[in-house]
Amino acid sequence: YPEEPIIVTEELQGEVFKYTFDSFKSKMICGTKDTWLTEENNDHTAVKVCALNLWIQKWCEAHPDHHIYGVYTGYGFYVFDVYYDKQWISFENLCFLNRCDSLWEHSLDYHWVPILYCGPFDEKALSEIHQPIVVKPMQERGDYAGNRVVIKPN
Repeated sequence: YPEEPIIVTEELQGEVFKYTFDSFKSKMICGTKDTWLTEENNDHTAVKVCALNLWIQKWCEAHPDHHIYGVYTGYGFYVFDVYYDKQWISFENLCFLNRCDSLWEHSLDYHWVPILYCGPFDEKALSEIHQPIVVKPMQERGDYAGNRVVIKPN
């Protein structure tokens, strides 16, 4: 929508992984973009990334049953989405959660994909960004068919 508040992040290249702390099983679970891994997969890159980035497990334990999605670039793991209670958490709500977390060191501040623009939808501003991007509304919403609104224009 014109003038809709949006967030534009850099689309980093790498492997997409997801993580959660399952409160029912009281254990950490790692996965690829589409599949949760079983205990037999403990040599998988997703498991190794979690072990090398202790903040992932700490954040997940502090937020049980929240699923963090991110990309492993070879240099680090960067979060681009959080899913909880059968819905994607809006960027506005993540900012609020992050402010609360920063009080006790569970913030995603330094682990988020680079934010390139935040503000009203502005085609001119977007055209001046010359790298792969992801555009999302600040407040999560669906399109007319009920699909999540996320645009990757490049």
